[in-house]
Amino acid sequence: MFEFIKFMYSINGYDNKGVAYFVGIGNIDADQYKTITGQDYNKEG
Repeated sequence: MFEFIKFMYSINGYDNKGVAYFVGIGNIDADQYKTITGQDYNKEG
């Protein structure tokens, strides 16, 4: 799932909020979020 989300982010299929959704449901973790977006994950938004 990580590779798919990373790819979709790279082609603007997901924004940071979209990637954060996948952290919230447990498909990726906060470290993977940072790898994809370059920002720390903040569950408050």
